[in-house]
Amino acid sequence: MTSTPPRASRSSKSAPAAAPRTRAGALATDVGAAPPSPAPEPGHPALPALSDPVRQQWVAEAAYFIAERRGFLGGSPEDDWSQAEVQIDRMLAGPPH
Repeated sequence: MTSTPPRASRSSKSAPAAAPRTRAGALATDVGAAPPSPAPEPGHPALPALSDPVRQQWVAEAAYFIAERRGFLGGSPEDDWSQAEVQIDRMLAGPPH
């Protein structure tokens, strides 16, 4: 039977925490990191942080479904996009209070 070696105990000194890394592996504090979101306007709830590419993908999918509901007849892609942005922003804002 093989025994497992004992775990090394941590010393009272702890190593400094590493800076968080982004998906691409760059340090979050590196130049070019996303700037903080602006403060919400008074009277408007803050939207959860969502990267622009993810939000854009959600809006694109919502716009597609809007056009699909009307059978892709009439309307315009710009109107579909605007309506989709409203839907996504409303969804991100959460239920009305």
